[in-house]
Amino acid sequence: MSNRWRFAWAWTIGATLLTLPGCGSHRPPTPIPTPTPTPTPTPLAPLLLRQPSPHFLTRAGQPHKPQGAIQCCMTPETVPAGIEVAPAVGTKHQIKRPRPMPFRPGRTEALCNSLWPMAAECFQDYMTAAGFNFFHFRMGPFYASPDLGEDDFAEIGGPYLVPPDWDHVSRLEWNPPFWETFVRLLRHARKNGSNIEINDVDLWLCKHAQWGDLQMPWPQEDIDACGRRPSPEQERFIRKVVSEAAIADCTHCIYITDNEGGEIQGTKREWYEWNKSIILDEAAKRGLPVPMVGTNNTDFCDGSFDYCATHDTAALLAPIAGKHTENNEHNKRPGFTPEQEHANHCAAQTKGLHWWFWRAEMSDADFERTRALFAQGCGGPVECFPPESEDPQWEPVPVEGGSPELRWPIDSAKLTVGERCGSIPPHEGGLATLDLLGAEMRKRGYCAASGADALSVRDSSGRWQEYHSVRFVDGCWAQDLSDTPKATYTYNGPPRPQTCPVEVPVVDEILCKLHQATNAIYDCTPKTHGQPTFPAGDPMRQVCELKAMGGASPTFSVDGGLAVSPQPNPMQFKLSGSGSGVVTCTVPAVPGRLCNLAVSR
Repeated sequence: MSNRWRFAWAWTIGATLLTLPGCGSHRPPTPIPTPTPTPTPTPLAPLLLRQPSPHFLTRAGQPHKPQGAIQCCMTPETVPAGIEVAPAVGTKHQIKRPRPMPFRPGRTEALCNSLWPMAAECFQDYMTAAGFNFFHFRMGPFYASPDLGEDDFAEIGGPYLVPPDWDHVSRLEWNPPFWETFVRLLRHARKNGSNIEINDVDLWLCKHAQWGDLQMPWPQEDIDACGRRPSPEQERFIRKVVSEAAIADCTHCIYITDNEGGEIQGTKREWYEWNKSIILDEAAKRGLPVPMVGTNNTDFCDGSFDYCATHDTAALLAPIAGKHTENNEHNKRPGFTPEQEHANHCAAQTKGLHWWFWRAEMSDADFERTRALFAQGCGGPVECFPPESEDPQWEPVPVEGGSPELRWPIDSAKLTVGERCGSIPPHEGGLATLDLLGAEMRKRGYCAASGADALSVRDSSGRWQEYHSVRFVDGCWAQDLSDTPKATYTYNGPPRPQTCPVEVPVVDEILCKLHQATNAIYDCTPKTHGQPTFPAGDPMRQVCELKAMGGASPTFSVDGGLAVSPQPNPMQFKLSGSGSGVVTCTVPAVPGRLCNLAVSR
């Protein structure tokens, strides 16, 4: 072979070797970068409501104070000029439907569709920013049009797809946009930390459909059965509500079987129990924890229901059937003022109950005022008293009258205390009632106490108002609000503390002595190891003495045919009757008696 062919052959072999993997100067492939893992979303809190100690609620195992808001509803008689309210279609009464007021967040010109009878994102967001944590959905089933039903849902539609030629007998198909909206709003509420109360079957709507003055997208057989007995379409609808709520992982939902079920003629307890059983069965099938289920029929609250709802227009001051109780609608005419609405909410909250903010026909200004009052909260128990009347830092001349801002909180506290007419003697009974009223106001976060013949309460400006809340001729409540507040006083000293900020020793003795011989008034001093628990003249004396006694004033009693009555100063008592006996006193901090004072009259 010639040299030329040897060279060509060698060149060919070398070129081939260079193209083989791993040979020559071939670059390794660029590695594919490892993708950044998608962050796992933080799981939302379950917000599960329970009632382990009736009638107080817990949420996720912690004590919870519900604060609900509902945008509904003005009556046809109170519709502002320029707002159209469509008449209902029917053959009997020809009613006009109640409608929610136009919703303008922050009194802006831009209207927000609040999607009543649910609660739109815009309404939820605006109210949660003010501390509200509960919303209310009524599922109907309703039509969605200005002429036949809930016009807030006119563009979305109601729960069913209802063809124009429906025969009112055939089974209807579900309307996906409606149920998608339902799930979306449930998810939004949970994201914002709010609970939802779902009324699965609105018996107010059933009632009117049975009367014939409203229409429902149910066959007549199911309309007639509503609130009275089970039927196939009722069960289908209830299960649809719960199954869609399960898509939103609705651990923050509770259910109420009805809305005004007591107004259904011939209503039966068995229907409510059946409704509850369907809710629980479907929730279990969907893997949801057992939800609380309540009823709005107060005749049946003593049954298996977890809670009870009332639509009474009076303040809510006691549970029904010993269970958690709420007021989620109160169409009082005329409506409550913002101050009344807030006072009713706080009065219920102190009892572990729930008074919802029901807007009714409030103007935008009153709606905003009420929202602002709720945002302030209800305060907590404080031990804050007015300075002594002899304190030189009082301005000598008060201002006659004053702002009415405290009238409704005081009236609400009066409902809790209860009227005590006919006390013997009336003046002493009146003082005792004023003392109870002051204590109730302090429970609600107000600086307050009874004085010589009136209640003193600190207003939002820091001044002290004088309310003559009791008639001393008979011990009853004074009814003439035109005289209250009678005067407003200004104190120029430092603000009164509401809690004791220092550690104090526990009291081990209470020393009492005659203070006013003419009126047989005794004054007592708590002591520890022979010394006053807190120095006289210190502005923190009252609250720190209370702390040393376990958070409450002494309870005085006497034997020997005598009687003791409390005084405006909780460390004083008045002796009445005739005879000889021994005054004893007790406090929460120490078992047994801390004083034994021999007395006679």
